[in-house]
Amino acid sequence: MDCGAVLKALLERKLVRILGKKEELGRPLLYGTSREFLEFFGLKALDQLPTLREFQELNEESRSIVEKEHGEAPPPIAGLTELADGTLQKRLDESAQDDEAAIDYLEAAMAEAEARSKVVSQAIEPKAPEAQPVEGDDPTPPQA
Repeated sequence: MDCGAVLKALLERKLVRILGKKEELGRPLLYGTSREFLEFFGLKALDQLPTLREFQELNEESRSIVEKEHGEAPPPIAGLTELADGTLQKRLDESAQDDEAAIDYLEAAMAEAEARSKVVSQAIEPKAPEAQPVEGDDPTPPQA
């Protein structure tokens, strides 16, 4: 799932910040919450946030309260795609086209490199011409 647009929005709003890069293959960026995140949510520290289990229980409890008060279930929580700005799908489509073009270019470059490699190999180690029998020579080896 591409979360670039959501991360960009969080970075622009200064709710998260880049902490560094992880010491593993690909060196992915590490993100963390900022002071603005705490202020925005009225927290003094991150340990004031509910645990995942508490959040799930709160979510279920709040759904049942809404159902009791309104007689219907609340709409599902929006996914990241719906939360992102309106240009997300356009950017995703453009990115997919760019990816396809890059793959086509890479495949063509690999085919050309393979062809050149064969030419270079033949130039470095040409095949020895096969020995042709001379007239009068007996091609069978003498037997003892």
